[in-house]
Amino acid sequence: MAYVTPGTVAAGDVATAAAWNVITNDVIDHETRILTTGQVLTKSQAFSAAGTVSVTSCFNSTYTNYNVIIDCTFSTTNTATIQLAASGVASTTGYYTVSSNTEAASGPTRNYNANTADLSVFAGSTGTNGVTFTAYRPNQAASFTTFTGTAFGGLGASVYLRNFGLQHNVTAAYDGLILTFPGTMTGNIRVYGMLNS
Repeated sequence: MAYVTPGTVAAGDVATAAAWNVITNDVIDHETRILTTGQVLTKSQAFSAAGTVSVTSCFNSTYTNYNVIIDCTFSTTNTATIQLAASGVASTTGYYTVSSNTEAASGPTRNYNANTADLSVFAGSTGTNGVTFTAYRPNQAASFTTFTGTAFGGLGASVYLRNFGLQHNVTAAYDGLILTFPGTMTGNIRVYGMLNS
């Protein structure tokens, strides 16, 4: 909702019904965002039969931390990766990841990957796959960006669950993400800025 800047008023002026409606709606919207969700949608992007999805202008200086939700289907069984990006250009180094992976067919495993070119975020097949993670300080040039999250994927007759943490050891400000899959993906990505106060 767009906020309205009031004009000059003087003692004795009378507010019209329309003016009161604008004020009331602004207050309700503001209270709802703070008290109910604490988050503001900064980007919603659908994609269809795409091998690479570039999500631009989803991180900015208004919010420090973000929640990211991706749901999609894959054209084949494989693994999707994520990279941080600035103006559509991916950062291709400095990803340090620790994860615990559970697959119904083979049991749990733990992984640590140092200084890789991307975050291997979730594996899946033609069923519904999803990932949700919090991105901490992606738009702050003086800080490393970190992620914590959970991914789920269908692997044919099996299922796959990954809990992960990431530190990106590059001090730069990023405004977007690039999601890549060695096949095609169809789905949605939504990014929410978490209110700082």
